[in-house]
Amino acid sequence: MLSFLRWVVCLFAGVLTLLGQAATESAANVSCFERIIVPDYPALARQARIAADVTVSVVIGRNSASHQITTQVEKPRGDIRRLFSERVEKAVRSSTFNNQCVGKTMELVFSFELGNDMPVEGSKQTISFSYPNRFTITSTAVLVNP
Repeated sequence: MLSFLRWVVCLFAGVLTLLGQAATESAANVSCFERIIVPDYPALARQARIAADVTVSVVIGRNSASHQITTQVEKPRGDIRRLFSERVEKAVRSSTFNNQCVGKTMELVFSFELGNDMPVEGSKQTISFSYPNRFTITSTAVLVNP
């Protein structure tokens, strides 16, 4: 009887998990990804040791391409924002999306962070993905001697 009760609880938990994922996935439009290009850390921003979060809203157009892109850069001020937004917009325009998602809006977040140690010796940056649609680009800070 105890094993049957455990089985029912596990089944119920699994159904709730699947229902929750379906609602979240539709809001994030994860199934609309076909090929996403992740931008490199802007060299000037890396040298200046500047980090940023870039939120991108993409309206998917015909031929699996982006139709309309709007970016919002958080953290840095002034002209340095343009370095991040231009780099991200170029990457998103090079990305492709599912043909059945024409007209849908996707939101992506690109977090540019500086780290001290890279997991692979000699690598300049690492990229990680977290759900929903968040990409973290971590680069080593470049020390410039005058």
